[in-house]
Amino acid sequence: MSFVNAVLKDKNLPIVKELTLKNPFNLKSFQTEKESILDIKAVDENSHQFNIEIQATYDPSFAVRSLYYWAKFYSSQLKEKMLYSDLKPTVCINLLDFNLLSDKNQIHSCFLLTEKNNPELVLTDHISLHFIEIKKFKEQIKTMNPELYDWIYYFKYATEEDKMKLVIDDSKKFIQKALKALREFNEDDHLRDIALSRHMYQLDKMSQIKYAEKKAEERGEKRGEKRGEKKGEIRGKFEAKIETAKNFYKMGLSIEQIAKGTGLSIQEIQKITEEIEKQS
Repeated sequence: MSFVNAVLKDKNLPIVKELTLKNPFNLKSFQTEKESILDIKAVDENSHQFNIEIQATYDPSFAVRSLYYWAKFYSSQLKEKMLYSDLKPTVCINLLDFNLLSDKNQIHSCFLLTEKNNPELVLTDHISLHFIEIKKFKEQIKTMNPELYDWIYYFKYATEEDKMKLVIDDSKKFIQKALKALREFNEDDHLRDIALSRHMYQLDKMSQIKYAEKKAEERGEKRGEKRGEKKGEIRGKFEAKIETAKNFYKMGLSIEQIAKGTGLSIQEIQKITEEIEKQS
């Protein structure tokens, strides 16, 4: 609850008094879900919903993905015989270990449903998407809410004892509690092995993506150089995108993610995937 309130206070939003977990820690999910480090769902004393996700692996379509997750979580409230008026505000907090948005200095961004020419006019408070980009965090810049600063500091340096000693004191019980939980987690050999496996998976996936992009670019450049014409250069770049798309598909990315990552159309990606399936 301390982290959620730190996020809300940083954007001058109402804080919560009570938070109840809807999905307590599940070992089976932790073992099988490799994309996100943590995905927590909770409700407050007013039945407002919260989804807190920690994401380590870069995904160019993450903003759209987050909106989709919000929509599913929001609509899941509406059961049979319920009314639209029964729906409650739903807040998604995304803690990212990569840069998603173009603003290089803004660590915490919050998106609401507002009128384009009058941002003060909010259509509804039922949607709130928060993105916290850890890699933009700089120790010397303390422009955010102090509690949120401490939490981001923790997420970035929790495994570095010397760094944590600089910020821990008796007034920061929430950080002490978080560090204790982390130590207990690390002392569990089984959980630590699973976490290491997930970390290696994420590193391997990123390496594969970088390698695929590099090889595809090299092939495209070579073909373009041999032709020595503008047409050849364009074709080379297009073929590089096709090679990248093929590798992305073999790595398990969705058609939408491949299209976003390569710049190819959905129709072009579908044609490529159909050819791959025929050859397999």
